Amino acid sequence: MRTSAPIEYHKLVETPDQLQSTGLYARLAADSELNSALLCLRSVAERLAEGVARCVPAFTDHSIRHMDALWRVTDQVLTPLEISKLTHAEAFLLAAGFYLHDIGMAYAATDEGLKRCRASQAYKSFIASLPEPDRDASSDARAVSLAVRRLHAEAANELAINPVPGTSQYLLEAQSFREAWGETCGRIAASHHWSLEQVDREFGGGGCVPLPGGRRGDLAYVACLLRVIDYAHINRDRASTLDRAFRPSLAPESLTHWLAQEHIDGPDRDSNELQYRAARPLKDVDSWWLYYEMLVGLDAEVRSVRRYLERRTISADRFSLQGVRGSASPQEAAAHIQPAGFLPIEINLRTGSIDRLVQLLAGESLYGPDPMAAVRELIQNARDAVALKAATDLSEVDRATLSLPIRLHIRRDSTGTYLEVLDWGVGMNQKVMTDYLISIASDYWTSQFHSDYPRARDRGFRPAGKFGIGFLSVFMLGDEVVVESKALLTINDALI
Repeated sequence: MRTSAPIEYHKLVETPDQLQSTGLYARLAADSELNSALLCLRSVAERLAEGVARCVPAFTDHSIRHMDALWRVTDQVLTPLEISKLTHAEAFLLAAGFYLHDIGMAYAATDEGLKRCRASQAYKSFIASLPEPDRDASSDARAVSLAVRRLHAEAANELAINPVPGTSQYLLEAQSFREAWGETCGRIAASHHWSLEQVDREFGGGGCVPLPGGRRGDLAYVACLLRVIDYAHINRDRASTLDRAFRPSLAPESLTHWLAQEHIDGPDRDSNELQYRAARPLKDVDSWWLYYEMLVGLDAEVRSVRRYLERRTISADRFSLQGVRGSASPQEAAAHIQPAGFLPIEINLRTGSIDRLVQLLAGESLYGPDPMAAVRELIQNARDAVALKAATDLSEVDRATLSLPIRLHIRRDSTGTYLEVLDWGVGMNQKVMTDYLISIASDYWTSQFHSDYPRARDRGFRPAGKFGIGFLSVFMLGDEVVVESKALLTINDALI
């Protein structure tokens, strides 16, 4: 028998027509208590989300239109059978995630929320990275945007429990319901920015768990659905031409995101794939490539989620989507998202072209004939890794490794001569290696660094080396480069 505390809703909220026509709504409507709570949440979220465009005008749409559109996207990501297998609690948590996951983008919509953004490490780190002459009103706007993006996932968790900063208004208005469901709703919403490993740590172990009112649900499954459904909403709804016309002048990188999506329709499910189509060819080259990267990223997310769910007995046969059509190659994508006036070709460097690339970009033409330039680059990278560790929150293991010196060693064996540079710094994850270390003209220190290490600059860290071309200079020394990285060390590792 299901029991729950009485819910004191303030008013009856009407259901928008676009929600009622979806399979997810039909599933949720069967539980009147959860359905009423969800509609009240939507009503408050709609008012709060109106501030997103005002606070961060460069962002594509994060209003109630985006949130409502995720119901329709759900009908494409899941089959009717898979939707029918959702428990009422799972349907509620998923829909609540639609309205909570990006609501942190409106964190700066109130004076108190804006004050907290400016007090954040992400904001301070960005401002500190700018030379004094370059700081102006636009710097503040860019720093607020960075802080909002950095904070919004965890802000969703906070707003599911606490009032909107500077107000007495709650997103989950009924206190008894908020106490029963708020923490779970908030954590599900925040999880859309977690790794799948963290999703599994937080939600995966319990399987189908008991929830308030005698209900049950698989929280890891719901978290997986939210991340795919949110990612899949990459179409004209997010970046309409009309909306862009009424926004302030957009920075080039923001404009690229708008242009990439403003003529895209979809997703539509065909068999076990999602597909998108451009209503007209994309003229902007950078925007076309950005959208292709979105397709590839969504395809990777779908496949990762599918592999994860297939390993769990509890979620077997609940996710049949396999990928995204057009993501296999630029040529395949061009059949659906047509380019205008250019041919998208993915350039891959063959082994024989490395020498020529180094000569042009990272060899003697840049550094002169001195091979020690490459050694200096390696030492600078090692020094930055150690200095960055010293400027971050240290564990006992981290403090122990800081006393270990950077080691340069020449090793010879039957296969050749090797120069080894070893440090015990922060290490590099896969994204840093692929997107910055070996990418030409990318700059980690002025972009991703602020999000990865928001407190480092306040603690005195300043990089000495450069990513990208600087690292490619090591090919002046040899034909093969091996990079090994461990971001986390154990005491035993450190003492080897």
